[in-house]
Amino acid sequence: MRDVLSRQLLAQGLAVVAAMLAIGIVTVLATRSVVAASEDLDRSHARVTALAELLSVLQDIETGQRGFLLTGDAAYLEPYDAALERLEQAWDAVAAQVHDASRLAVLRAEIDARTQIAADAVERERTGDERGAESLLLSGAGKARMDAIRGQVAALRTDAEDDLQAAHNRVDRTAIGATLAMVALVAVALTVLGFGFGRLRAEALARRRADFLRTEAEAGLRTSEARYRGLFRAMADAAIVTDDSAVATDYNPAFIRLLGYGPFEFVGHSARELYISDDAWREAAELAGKTAGGRFLTNLRRKDGELVPVAAGLSTITSRDGERLGFLGVIRDMSEEEAQRARIEALNRDLDQRNTELEVANAELESFSYSVSHDLRAPLRAVAGFTQVLQEDYADRLDAEGLGALHRVRAAAGRMGQLIDDLLALSRVTRAELRRERTDLSAIATSIANDLQRAHPERPVGWDISPGVIVEGDPPLLRIALENLLGNAYKFTGNVDQPRIAFGVTTGENGANEYYVRDNGAGFDMEYAGKLFSPFQRLHRTEEFEGTGIGLATVHRIIRRHGGTIRAEGAVGAGAAVFFTLPAQAAT
Repeated sequence: MRDVLSRQLLAQGLAVVAAMLAIGIVTVLATRSVVAASEDLDRSHARVTALAELLSVLQDIETGQRGFLLTGDAAYLEPYDAALERLEQAWDAVAAQVHDASRLAVLRAEIDARTQIAADAVERERTGDERGAESLLLSGAGKARMDAIRGQVAALRTDAEDDLQAAHNRVDRTAIGATLAMVALVAVALTVLGFGFGRLRAEALARRRADFLRTEAEAGLRTSEARYRGLFRAMADAAIVTDDSAVATDYNPAFIRLLGYGPFEFVGHSARELYISDDAWREAAELAGKTAGGRFLTNLRRKDGELVPVAAGLSTITSRDGERLGFLGVIRDMSEEEAQRARIEALNRDLDQRNTELEVANAELESFSYSVSHDLRAPLRAVAGFTQVLQEDYADRLDAEGLGALHRVRAAAGRMGQLIDDLLALSRVTRAELRRERTDLSAIATSIANDLQRAHPERPVGWDISPGVIVEGDPPLLRIALENLLGNAYKFTGNVDQPRIAFGVTTGENGANEYYVRDNGAGFDMEYAGKLFSPFQRLHRTEEFEGTGIGLATVHRIIRRHGGTIRAEGAVGAGAAVFFTLPAQAAT
């Protein structure tokens, strides 16, 4: 009997050991399955999170771009630029979680196309091409790309959520299988020693795990809610959240400051109460629909009745299933912008008035200059004529001193006539219409050099004219400029044994082309370089070199009318060089 009992005890002991071993094996296998399923769950959750972040970044890019295009306010580029910097990080997170290369390639192509459209529109707006930016916005290309991206992301997110649900199911099935196996083994053990404690322990572990998962989920929701609240409260622009019927449910401190309502005071009120009339409300609703989440200009009524010009934007709040839950309105105060616009318009009107007055004054000055010049010519001709009569008919009655005085009078009258001609030429240069076309400066310089050489064959000059110097400018005015520059160089090399004059182009300090005329003539003292381009300023005596001091002033006005700059370098007895630039765009 004792042997039987011993055998029974041994059998029971072996059964208990076997049951414990079986429980251990089942527990290990179940734990591995749960861990594997949990890892799948984490990966699926990470994929959903990465896709949501990518879509959020793209929406920030779209919102910032549209805000900038509609308002021209560079502040909207801050979230736009920040989103562009986050784009690659968000994309890498998605690429690390999604292993369908073909779908990733399609999605990346759509994202690159959308961001390129946004970049083109922003660049056009930045460079002043507002029509180009507006045409891109109204073409719907960006919206079409964004809709395609949302569709692809939604499909990937649906797959990820399906995988997430499948992972949840695997966890549940694994837990259920392990529990059933344990229950079966515990039932065997209970027939020997009663393993009820094991079952209770298994149930306690399962409950603890469920509580842990629920606590984690609730903590994540609380964190997300706190983040949303913090961002919503910190927004510089006024923001209001409404339900699907446009009834306010929340708004931020900026809304309170802008419209004068206290905390929670406007909750439960319809957003249409902010508008002047129902017609204004309907117009705003239509604009919000047309701008597809962008901003539009309107007027809102403060609590005290004052109207505030604003740029308003409206976005739809939807559930995961796409059901519309309400709206988010973002409102920017445009009072300062409106005041600035009014000031600019007033300044423009004042500027137009001043321009009109200046044009009248210039016309009167030109008429006066012409009249004075015309009236001066008659007495000058009389002086020249009478002195010529004296020289021809009465020379034998004058002594040497009288003839010398007569000669000086005739010379002074000639210089006066030349000065009047130069002043009229300078006036014509200022008033002449500027017409830009392709101009060969090398050909003009060669023609002028040939004319000078034919006029003075007794004085050969070494000419060094660079070929192929082509610019955009007014050919007649540029010819006048080169005639003065090359004529001056020819004049101031009159006392040099081997005169040389060069024309060409070099690269200035800022990388722009500088055109030059250089000679090895009399030169000048750089201390007086600032006087060279002013009318009537001469650095040489008339006895040394003739002239009226108008030539370089004429060149200066021609180059300035082309939007260029001019400067001179030189040294006494070592020659001089005049450099000038001709930008692509000329100021008329």
